[in-house]
Formats: sequence, C-alpha cells, structure tokens
Amino acid sequence: MRTYLLLCLLLILVGTSCRSVRKVESGQQALWDVELRINEKKSKNRLGFAVIRQTPAPRKIFGYKPEILDTLLAVRSAQQLQQFAINEGYFQATTRHEVVPLGRKKAKVVYHITSGPRFIISDIEYNFDSPNLRRIEAASSGLRVPQAGRPFRLTELEQERDRITNLYRNQGYFGFPRDRIRVAADTIGRRNTVQLSIYISNPRERQGDSLVIVEPVVNRIGKIVVNPDFRNRNHAFDTILDGSYRVLYESVDSVWIAPRVVTDVLEFSVGQRYREQRIKNSYQHINRLRMFSSTEINFSPMPGDTTGSLLVANVSMIPLPRRSFTAQIEALNTAAQLGTNANITWVNRNVFGGGENLNVRLRGGVESQAIGELATDQFFNTFELSMEASIVFPRFLLPISTRGILPKRMQPRTRLSVSAGRQSRVEFDRILYRAGLGYIWQESLEKTHTVDLVDLNVVQISQLRDDFLENLNFLFGFRNTFISSTRYTYIFNNQLTSKRPVRYYFRGMAEVAGNVLSLMDNALTFPEDSLGAGNILGVSYAQYVKVEGDFRQLWNISPRQSLVWRSFAGYTRAYGNGVDPVFGFQPPFEMRYFAGGSNDIRAFLPYRLGPANNPRASELFNTAPIKFLSSVEYRFPIQNSFRGAFFLDAGNIFYENLRLPDGARVSDIQPDYVLRWENLLSAMALGGGVGLRYDFGFFVVRLDMAYPLYDPSLISGERWVSSDFRFSRIVWNVALGYPF
Repeated sequence: MRTYLLLCLLLILVGTSCRSVRKVESGQQALWDVELRINEKKSKNRLGFAVIRQTPAPRKIFGYKPEILDTLLAVRSAQQLQQFAINEGYFQATTRHEVVPLGRKKAKVVYHITSGPRFIISDIEYNFDSPNLRRIEAASSGLRVPQAGRPFRLTELEQERDRITNLYRNQGYFGFPRDRIRVAADTIGRRNTVQLSIYISNPRERQGDSLVIVEPVVNRIGKIVVNPDFRNRNHAFDTILDGSYRVLYESVDSVWIAPRVVTDVLEFSVGQRYREQRIKNSYQHINRLRMFSSTEINFSPMPGDTTGSLLVANVSMIPLPRRSFTAQIEALNTAAQLGTNANITWVNRNVFGGGENLNVRLRGGVESQAIGELATDQFFNTFELSMEASIVFPRFLLPISTRGILPKRMQPRTRLSVSAGRQSRVEFDRILYRAGLGYIWQESLEKTHTVDLVDLNVVQISQLRDDFLENLNFLFGFRNTFISSTRYTYIFNNQLTSKRPVRYYFRGMAEVAGNVLSLMDNALTFPEDSLGAGNILGVSYAQYVKVEGDFRQLWNISPRQSLVWRSFAGYTRAYGNGVDPVFGFQPPFEMRYFAGGSNDIRAFLPYRLGPANNPRASELFNTAPIKFLSSVEYRFPIQNSFRGAFFLDAGNIFYENLRLPDGARVSDIQPDYVLRWENLLSAMALGGGVGLRYDFGFFVVRLDMAYPLYDPSLISGERWVSSDFRFSRIVWNVALGYPF
C-alpha cells in the first residue's frame, strides 16, 4: 500500500513537471533554480539572494506559471552581487554567472563570487569644520558604529551617518542635512586594510561672488502657535495664552477644549533648543489623547529674527467626532467550544471640556460549553452579559495640582470605572460588580507605570450545581466575596520603538487586598459569617497577596520571519480574613489561575489541566493559586497575507503545600495537586502544533492545530502521548490576534 501511494505521488510530480514547461515558447527557458557559490562553495547567504533580480516562480501542483529566464537580468544580478561583496568589505571581489540547462526548456542560473580578502578597518579619523560640532560628537563617541579592527561594512557607515545626523538634530541644529557628512575610504599602500575619514562640514553661504564657510547656528523655539481645530484654518481667530503657548479659537466664547489639554502634550516650549526627539514624543502624546484624527507640527524661521536662530512652531490638529458608536460581532471556536459575542461601544470625547473621554461598553455572548459529566441538553449553555462605564482624565485627579511638577513626558492619566455583569455557566451562576480608580503615567515611550489605588469587586454566587460541588475539591473560591485591592503594574515594551532584531516585553504586577478592611475590622469589629470570616455588605472580604511576571522576547530573523518566546509565572496566597477555617489556602476564584485554551497551552482545553498531576484533570473545573507557563513560536510567511507558525507550549497550575488550620497539609488531602520542586518537570504539560494566520492589516485571524505531547494527568510511564497518535486528541483553536 505504501509503495502504491509513493508511485502515485511520483506520477503526479512528473506529470506536473511536464505540464509546467508546455507554457514555455520555443527558444525560451523556464528559470527552474538559482544557485549562489562563494569561492566555489554553495551558499545560502540571505542578503546575497536578496540582490538577485530574478528567481524561480513558486512551484504549485495546479495553476503554475513558469518564470521565463531573462539573461539581461542575470547579468545585472551578477553586477549587483559584486557590489554587494564590495559593500561587505571584499574590495577585490569578482563575479560571473552561468546558465546550466536542465533538460527540455528548463535552466538553472549559477552565480559565482570570488571574494578575495576582506578588508579590515585600521583606523577612523573624524574631521570637523566646527569646533562646536566636534565637541558634541566627542561627547557621544562611545556610541560610534564603525570600530577599528572590525571588517568594513557599508551598512555600518550609513548607520553612523544617521547617528550623527540625529545627534545634531537633537542638539538644536534644526534640519541638519545628512549630506554634510561624507566618508572617504583609503586603501592605497595598505595590505587588506582601509583607513576611514569622516568629514562633518559646515554650511556654505554665498557672499557676493564667493561661497563662504559659516558656523552652523543653534536653533531655539521663539514662538509656538497651536490650532486645535485646523478645519477652520481660514477663519479669523482669537488667541488665548497658556504660558508661552498661543492657542487659537474662533472666539474666546467658543473654547471647546481647555488650552492646557493641547499644550500639556507638547514637550517643547519657547526658549528651548530645538530637539527632534521632543517633537516625536509630542506626536506620541497627542495620539494617546485619542481626540484628534491627525496632527502636523511644522517649523519655520521666525519673521524679523536677524540672527537666523529662532523658529516658529505651528501645531495643527484635526479633532475626531465628538461622539462615536461602534459595534462588533465575533464568532468563536476556542478549544472546541463554539460561541459568539457582541460588543457595543459608545464614546463621548472631551466630556467636560478638559480632554476627558467617556466610554460606555455593553458586552454579551453565548457559548457551547462541552464539559463531559456536567453537560446539558442546551447547545448554547453559557452566556455572559456586562456593562462598563469608564472615564479617562488626561491628568492626575489629586487634591493638589501636579502641573509644572511632573515632566510632560510622563503624560499622567486617571481612570475611573464602574461595571456590572452576569456570568451563567453550566457549573454556576454569579453576578459581579466592580468599581476602580487608577493612575497611569509614562516613564518613557517604553516604560509604563499603573497604580490601581482602589479596585472594588463584589461577587455574588446565585447558583451552584450539586454535581459541580461534588467535583470541587476546594469550595472557598466560590463563596460570595468582597474584594478591595491595590495594584501596581510595570510594563516595559520596546517592540514598537526599537529597531534592533531582538526586542523585549515585560509586565510585572504586585497586588494586595483586604488590608484596609482588616484595620477597619479590628477597630469596628465587623459581623462574622458561619465560618468566622469578617463580613462587609453581607459578604466576607478577601485578604491576599498576588504577584505576576510575564516576559516575552521577539527575535526578527528576517523582515517576515520571527521567533517569539514567552515565560509567565504567577503566585497568589490568602492570609488574614482570607483564610478559610477548612481550606485556608484558597484565594478567591477570580485571583486563581487556570491552564489551557487558545492563548495558553493550546493542546489542552481551558480549565481541564492540572493542578500538577491531578489524574481527573479532564473531568474537573480546575484552578489553582500558582502557575508556570512557557511558549515558543516560529512565525513565517506563506503567501501574500497568509502566515504560518510552529509552536510549543508548556506549563501547569499548582497548589502550595501549606499547613491547614487543623494541622494537616494540602498534600495530605490531595498529594497530586501540590508543587514539588524536585518533580516540577514531570508535572509540566507539553503541547505543540502548527498554525495558520491571515493578516488583514488591522487584525489577524488565527487557526492553531495543537496536539498534546506530554500529559501529566496520566500515570507515570504513559504520559508521553505523542507516541500514540490519535486524531481525537487534536485541539483546534480559532481566535483573533496572536497568542502573545
């Protein structure tokens, strides 16, 4: 049977090969292959192949259109390969190409590069017309790109020109031209070495019939004009002064947005040196307001300035509509659970005239939840409905004003929010209320700090199925609970700002809950429930500490290929009033972790993995206070907007082996649930698979096919399930966006 299949496949390939050359006319040849040889050794140099002008068409079983060999393009490709080698420091390189026939109407082009010796930079000399420019560059000499003793590379010289240009533009030299930086390479009388001379010249100015070298002028900002509604640029304006800023309005009676809103986002002011980075930062700050559709910041010489050093900054903005309404419907098929949800969002911008944005969102969804023993006859047996209102202020809401105290780059914001929702699942039905006050600020474009000063949550359980209770080992997390927490979050993200091939993302979070209520309880003596826990508003209040760390690394192998790695660890521990006299180690359900799902360990269903080596993991609704997760994903292009991926996910959830109020430990009740460092690897689930993604530009649709490779819930010796492949074990994940 296997021989028969191989023979059929061979016949298909041969037939396809024959049909592919039928479209090639007489006297032509189909370009079937391209080969690159460097010093007569076959090479797969990615940059070398990038300069070859003609490559074979992708071969397909159906609809194949051959690429007709163009010998003129082959000649030009050989010339470009020679220039490529010279740019890499092989100044004596030679190239040639040959066309090798491959039978009937097919050919291969082989490009030969004889590199010769690679030239090394012996020394670098910097020459300046201006002593001021010399002093500025010398202070940053540690950042120079080309270095003596390293091979010559033209790309490094281009990077050095960019570095010097940006350096001067951020030191007050507005519009410093890149062409005033010249590079000369001298190899005469040198053995395989090159001396570099970099010249930074002054501008030339015509005086009479002569061109005279003049000292470059340091530019300062002499005037700033801000128009927050550039749609009315042809109207007459009244000017309102906000410090050194002139803000234009149609009249003083039509101030639709407070001047400080549009001036606090500008990192430059009158009297400062021109710095290009401050202009870029200002664009970022304006975009973060989410009030303007477009912005332009232009500079021009200040009229009447005889020194030529002063600039006028004109900031022109076009506002978004005051109110907007959006609706979104999604179809879901996550880990074999079908469903749909809808979001309706109403936005009211500049509510109080101070740049405040009000968002009201209504969200609803239904889902088919397949959970084995707890299944029902209804297809859509789970639904959620919630409503949230939030308002963001572009400043800190504090008893004192922080204007002029905090640097503008911090862009402080305050977020107030309230929400209510109902969640009905097969296992339980509950209502959730939430209110929060948080402060957000930017340390830099890459670093964000958030302090959720007050985060109040009330969870009311209205129904718990008896058979679900029987499958729960620990009940405390499903009690009615009042949570009052304070949270700090730090995010570092240079994936959008860095041009380096390796980029990073890190999120760290620390949260404490119930401490203020505990102090009030000690002073006022709150009423207690039947388990001895202090109550407020008729429910027990939670007390716990929680910490998380989420680290990601993105390595761009090429412009369209990347390797992404993620590692996550989370820990929650109850204490004080959060300690249940029966199961004291259980924090509230919302603060525990689960494993599995489309953004987690994709080869396992959500809530159907762990804790640790739980032998009934696939039957129970599993959560735990400790979680470890690690994933690696290789992403590559397929064709046009289609992308592919190979991935591995590993991790699990665990219980800490704490001592219970009766003196026993968790391991005495459920030994398979506990985190044991010596057996950590044997308790980590492992899954892998392949993914198909389609990039629409503004969002990505993802289909991941995952298969469990190692299942810690099975008995020892049978956990490597990859050796016993079954189609029924494949888990399909359909989702929007990348998993991390």
